[in-house]
Amino acid sequence: MDFMHNYQSLAMNFVTVPAHNTDFVKNCRFDSDPALLKAPYKATGSDYWFSQQHVSLRGDAGLLTFAANSLQHAMLGIALLKDGLPVLKVDSCQFGELYLAGIVFNDDYHPDPNARLTVQNSHFTFPAGTALPPTSQVALTVGSSFTLNTNETVGLAPLFMPTVVTNTVFEQPSTALYNTFHYTDYRPRQVGIASHKLTQAFDNTFQGLAIGIAHRLRDGDTNTEVRGNGFTACEKGYDLVPVEPASNPATPTGTAYLSCNSFVRGVNAATRSGVSYGIYNESYSKVTLANPAPGGDLILKNLFDDMGTGTAGFYALYNANSSTSLTYYSYNNYSQQLLPLTNAPRVQLSGIGPAPNYVNGTACVGISLNGLQRTAVPTTGSPATADAPQLEQNAPNPTQGTASIAYHVPKGAQTASLLVRRGLDGRLMTSLPVGVAASHCEMKLAGYPAGTYFYTLVVDGLPVATRRLVVE
Repeated sequence: MDFMHNYQSLAMNFVTVPAHNTDFVKNCRFDSDPALLKAPYKATGSDYWFSQQHVSLRGDAGLLTFAANSLQHAMLGIALLKDGLPVLKVDSCQFGELYLAGIVFNDDYHPDPNARLTVQNSHFTFPAGTALPPTSQVALTVGSSFTLNTNETVGLAPLFMPTVVTNTVFEQPSTALYNTFHYTDYRPRQVGIASHKLTQAFDNTFQGLAIGIAHRLRDGDTNTEVRGNGFTACEKGYDLVPVEPASNPATPTGTAYLSCNSFVRGVNAATRSGVSYGIYNESYSKVTLANPAPGGDLILKNLFDDMGTGTAGFYALYNANSSTSLTYYSYNNYSQQLLPLTNAPRVQLSGIGPAPNYVNGTACVGISLNGLQRTAVPTTGSPATADAPQLEQNAPNPTQGTASIAYHVPKGAQTASLLVRRGLDGRLMTSLPVGVAASHCEMKLAGYPAGTYFYTLVVDGLPVATRRLVVE
């Protein structure tokens, strides 16, 4: 079905009665391309018209199937309204030429903790123009109840709405205008995800944006996990933006779990000058970046690639505030490799020792191809060994009843366990001890609702690998 050239194409209200599992919006095209407008509307000038929002949603649409849709040319793609309990899952959708936001939640407040936005297997393509459309609709939308910034385009702007994003691409495919990494000189600032309540961002791609993820950590926040994402040719990959109030820098603190991501400059210095940043802290807060592993293990396994430009073209970590701290935990030998890339004087790199060196190619297997892949000769730490821990994918997958999982624990290891987390929100379901001399275990799935889970092999307190488990 096509929805063309409407002020608002589709309004859904599930405040009184939640969506049923037979409700669906599938294979629809939402588009209001100004070039296709007919009289009396105009395709140029300041008074041409197109959709302010393609879809508006009120209430609980958790069981609604919203999949395989295309949303193009509008101020907003999907507007989530604060009435009722906002819940939505978006699957396999295409978003393009949405001038202010692909998906936005319209209220800056703390919603019911059961509110949630889930986006998976989708694609956000950002406008290639040098400015927002010259129409009064921009000011109308920014000045409405939606909390949006002028001259900024965001893929996902759920604000305080708990959000899970997996296997989704956020990209600016046009590189024609970019001569440096100061991207706002060329286009409205383009941000992949802007969130105060980001729960999980797994296995996503952020390409050619001003900011991949703009995350506002709140005081005491410990609920965000960012794993297996690729940030390439972004001015800032993961950006910690200021908390409020900025006048009180001593109070707010937070921890984000950040591991197995790749931060790559992506463009050589001859093609694009200027500085790109992997992780950037511009917050008035004390921030700790850690690994959500058991037993207090905080060691991170992120990949930073400056493409040979050094600090003239890339900072792995950058802390912009003299009165706050950014703590990043790494292997002792790897932190020494990071130091040449992180000469900003207020960046703290804290190694945890003694910690074993991990084997090339095994650091983030089972999560994604991102993350640290050991290639350099370690300067300290124990040598790599061929007797490496391994975790196999359960078969069959999907499964039900039980999951048969094969694994290998090196000789000399003292303890091993499997941690199982729910994919929806990262909740720990169980910590299952397994034998260090065994080669497989049978994990009972009674009490596990149908859905996606992740299981991690932990050997002597260190995570080895993670696999995806689907329960039918």
